[in-house]
Amino acid sequence: MNSVTYLQHLYGLPKSFAKIKMKPSDFKVYENLKYSFSGVGEHYVYKVRKIGENTKFVANELARFANTNPKNIGFAGLKDRHAVTEQWFSIYVPKNREFSLDKFQKTYTNIQILDKNKHNKKIKKGDVSYNTFNIKIRNISNLDDVVKKINFVRAGGFPNYFGPQRFGIDNANIQNALKLNERRVSKNLKSIYLSAIRSYFFNEILSERIHRNIHRTELDGDFCLKAKDFEDNQFMLDYVQGTQDKSFFLTGSLLGDNRPEKINDIGLLENEIISKNRDLFNIIKCNRMQLSQRLLIIKPMNLSYYIDLDSICIKFDLPSGAYATSLMRELFKEI
Repeated sequence: MNSVTYLQHLYGLPKSFAKIKMKPSDFKVYENLKYSFSGVGEHYVYKVRKIGENTKFVANELARFANTNPKNIGFAGLKDRHAVTEQWFSIYVPKNREFSLDKFQKTYTNIQILDKNKHNKKIKKGDVSYNTFNIKIRNISNLDDVVKKINFVRAGGFPNYFGPQRFGIDNANIQNALKLNERRVSKNLKSIYLSAIRSYFFNEILSERIHRNIHRTELDGDFCLKAKDFEDNQFMLDYVQGTQDKSFFLTGSLLGDNRPEKINDIGLLENEIISKNRDLFNIIKCNRMQLSQRLLIIKPMNLSYYIDLDSICIKFDLPSGAYATSLMRELFKEI
């Protein structure tokens, strides 16, 4: 089972080969939160730039140097290790206890504190409004085709697939999920494994819809969002405008144990995919996972690029939960 590489492409199979992440500076990610900080409160917030480190490691080290429990550290999302990333962390300090991160900054030269503030709440998962990506694509074998695909994606979006990092190295998260009934794991690991299964089914169903050319067609049983559903998140509306011919936006199911039996068009399609992966779906049924929805097609905002010899530097914004790697696979086949 290969979780990503065989999935259908929206604009046909790319003709070019290329490479990303040849070095961390080729892949930059800048986090943008949904709110401004209050400037007061018991949570110190730090904007951190990290190179070659994962988010949880940084969080744990901040806790250690601040002499506090790791549970008092907050962050809005995980960022790629093999990249240059900027994101915010919060440290809960009751009664504004004095502490210093000077030793932290001297210890890790690849981790910099760029800014700091105070806030009245912990930074939590889901607080990201959007991420800005700045990526250098190297060793491109067919520049014309990559440029053509970039313009297609800018106009019509790309499949909102979960990226390969969701499934772990060699699909380890899926394989571990299949063993959940045989051994106990931490709550955090269990959540990662179960999320990988739901992501797998979402990708499979979306890929099949693209294959049948019904990814922009409302089927009987589809759950659609309308413009008014984005009243509390107008920024998100920008990412779906232009991806549908009508005033609604198609979503796909993130399957749950409460999934109703459907005899409509979308139910039959889901059942077809589930029947090929019954063992995986049984894991979902045996665990509490609420049915939810995810947009099928997502559109990058503020996309720009320039050509540098046989490379392209591309910059764009994506909402929280969307994968830049899913956009990249529309442009080229990775070497």
